[in-house]
Amino acid sequence: MKGLMIHSVGCPQPKASAFISNWDKADAGACVHAIVEPGGDVYQLLPWDYRGWHCGGDANATHIGVEMTEPATIRYTGGSDWVETRDGRNTESHVLAAYKYAVELFAYLCRMYGRDPLADEVVISHSEGCKRGIASNHGDVEHIWKRFGISMGQFREDIRAAMDGFETGSGSGGNGGSGDGVSGLTGIMGKAAVTPEQNNFAGMGVTQNGVKGLSFDTAQRGIRCQIQHLKAYACTETLVNENIDPRFKYVVRGCAPYVEWLGIRENPQGKGWDAGAGYGEKILSILKEIAGEAGSARDGADSPDNPVQPMSG
Repeated sequence: MKGLMIHSVGCPQPKASAFISNWDKADAGACVHAIVEPGGDVYQLLPWDYRGWHCGGDANATHIGVEMTEPATIRYTGGSDWVETRDGRNTESHVLAAYKYAVELFAYLCRMYGRDPLADEVVISHSEGCKRGIASNHGDVEHIWKRFGISMGQFREDIRAAMDGFETGSGSGGNGGSGDGVSGLTGIMGKAAVTPEQNNFAGMGVTQNGVKGLSFDTAQRGIRCQIQHLKAYACTETLVNENIDPRFKYVVRGCAPYVEWLGIRENPQGKGWDAGAGYGEKILSILKEIAGEAGSARDGADSPDNPVQPMSG
């Protein structure tokens, strides 16, 4: 594998399933290695070391091809030109979210294959591949990113920063503990993808099936990373200790000041830690069990608009 090529699907279709069903055929004649959705789901369609058919040129044999879905709120007017048909905020949120998860996936793959995203031809777009004579004449991904001030140069820099963040997250030293005023959620938000020796109690960095996530030298550092990540959701106050959470920068600060809002579906801004229905409620139920309390996790709340469990003190 020489490098990775980023694509954008070229039509107003936010769901990866629409493309997967078309490519999952013996006579499809095309298939990328993965598709990224803005909700954070990554669908791997081919083994990373298989030759794909994603760019109509020599890079099919040398580059992993990754597509990003596009928002339903746009309409193509010719070639790579497009206009918004509905609320522009939805367009922007889709594009920026897909970008964020593409950064994470590319950082993971660059680390796995030992590639430097800043090196020549390691991370390129379909349009850059065309200019190099190794891909067909397409305008993606710059055709959609440029509207929001994103460039391929920034994409490569963000991938490198994400890789550096992962490396920092597994470093040593530092004092553990909270200190950041986040109430007792530590230890109940873990994911089965991680193993005990990782000291990663929140599944930090587990962005898709098969990804093991971050590792920490001590339990203290693993706990501190989780608490810092929760504080990013809870408020906009500065951290008490040095930041060791490489994913801190990806959180919209203060978007989930209540435990109930940690679930993306229940969060008024559509932000949050997890996309599962009732995620925050489940956490509160577990907390009440641990504390030996009876009754609903929402005792005393009149409605979903009246959350009762602040995350920070």
